Amino acid sequence: MNDSADIFNGIDKIIETIDKYRQEPLFSTELKRRNNNIVSESLTENKILETFTNLIAYSQNANSDLVEKIISSGIFSEIFSNFDINAVSQMNPCDLADKYWSKISGIRQQAKLFHIVTLARKIKLIGSMSTMLTKTEIPRQITSEDDIAQFWKGFAKLQKTLTAYKIPFFRSTTSLLHFLLDTGYDCIKPDLVVMKVAKKLGIVESDKGDQSLVRTVKTIQHYSIQRKIRPAAVDLYFLIEEGQLGAKKYVSPDFYKQSTPPIAPKPIPKRASPFNPIPNKIREKFYALFASNNLGAVLTREEIVDMLVDTFPGTNRSGILPSDYCYNITNIGIAKFEYHLFEYLGAAKYRVLGKDYPFVGPILWKGKKIGEWKKGSKKPTFYEAVGI
Repeated sequence: MNDSADIFNGIDKIIETIDKYRQEPLFSTELKRRNNNIVSESLTENKILETFTNLIAYSQNANSDLVEKIISSGIFSEIFSNFDINAVSQMNPCDLADKYWSKISGIRQQAKLFHIVTLARKIKLIGSMSTMLTKTEIPRQITSEDDIAQFWKGFAKLQKTLTAYKIPFFRSTTSLLHFLLDTGYDCIKPDLVVMKVAKKLGIVESDKGDQSLVRTVKTIQHYSIQRKIRPAAVDLYFLIEEGQLGAKKYVSPDFYKQSTPPIAPKPIPKRASPFNPIPNKIREKFYALFASNNLGAVLTREEIVDMLVDTFPGTNRSGILPSDYCYNITNIGIAKFEYHLFEYLGAAKYRVLGKDYPFVGPILWKGKKIGEWKKGSKKPTFYEAVGI
């Protein structure tokens, strides 16, 4: 990765170049909207549900222009009773699709109606989403290094709560940051477009995985303090730089006709591993990252693979098998059932439990229960021998 001075100069260059091609008054209007978007002192549950609804509508590659027209029409307020939590929580998504789909098909997937109704029910179960946000103590605006540290402390607390309640969509790092950005907090949404720019600038080596996402957002927060610009404004410049469909309208077409792009991909030197000595075996690398670190995190298989490759460059991706390190499933038979770091949650997702966790529950092999961890026991009990 490049050092912060090079990265900050690279961001300066992006902003300087884009400013020459502003499409006015569109650009200034959007920039002003982002700069003036501050967390409300009286954030209501209805407003939170409205924000969730709009973000879900935009998600999963829906056409942003079509979605914007749908939102501007006010049809969502009609469908979801002005976003009243109690009313929406009692709605039937299938009925909503039957009645309104012809008017909102631009959001692409009827399943989004199910997610919105589910969210309302979850928020009602939580009691008060706005109170929960307040309790996280995430700073409403970031003006110092201490604020950045507090932001991520509060973010971890919020994400843990949303995960515990199985909140759809917004327990993932990218979607939760998108919600906070839209609500007025000082962060960015590290989506695929933004992460491509981050990789070009040398902020990250890989544009995938939660570690890279968080590193990118933190870097922009630090940049924002030094340059006295809000992260939401930097987010806009990144979207324009990479040519996001909904952001192209803010600059003249000539911006994308330049013979030399504002920034070009630079070779990024391999990052030295923080572990000394550097582990050689895959098992040692797993234990270095997850035996006592990242505890409680819910990660996809791809994120785990990215983390190992990012930390230990040169590691063969095909040899990284998180399923070989689970408490509750086995691929390799009881003879080698020795190394445990994760709980498999299904759908290629894993919860980091760490080494010597007092796990209680069944052990499965190809979906069949072949043993269990009993309370108070340090060793599993098996009912039958299995193999590959």
